[in-house]
Amino acid sequence: MVNSLKKFMVVEDSEAIQIYHKEMIEELVPDAKVIIAENAAQAIHMFFKEPTDVILLDMMMPKMGGKTFLDIMQEGLNSELIDTVPYIYIVTGMGNRSDILCIKNLPVVKDVILKPLTTEKLSSILDELTSSC
Repeated sequence: MVNSLKKFMVVEDSEAIQIYHKEMIEELVPDAKVIIAENAAQAIHMFFKEPTDVILLDMMMPKMGGKTFLDIMQEGLNSELIDTVPYIYIVTGMGNRSDILCIKNLPVVKDVILKPLTTEKLSSILDELTSSC
């Protein structure tokens, strides 16, 4: 199904959701490498060590949240520390429409998905990405 997307990162503080997202990705992309980060600080470190193609990012996490992660990724792109930003999908339980619109309008964000992320939603994302590659 997905030939060019091999590396994924799940940035999520809930272990249950980490496992759920990892299993969905592996089901849809059997040869995928899935990296798990418990917070945005860990994700930044991991990304600069081993860039990924797609990031599923929670916004509300301890230590460092998703907004700071997005700011760092944008700065990395602006300062040319990174060549290309991966496809970043916000997976959030935030219900505030204005907050969601603000996040969705950030240049490094591909889209915002309200939790729960389902196999159907993830499959649709992957189909969209592979058709645009």
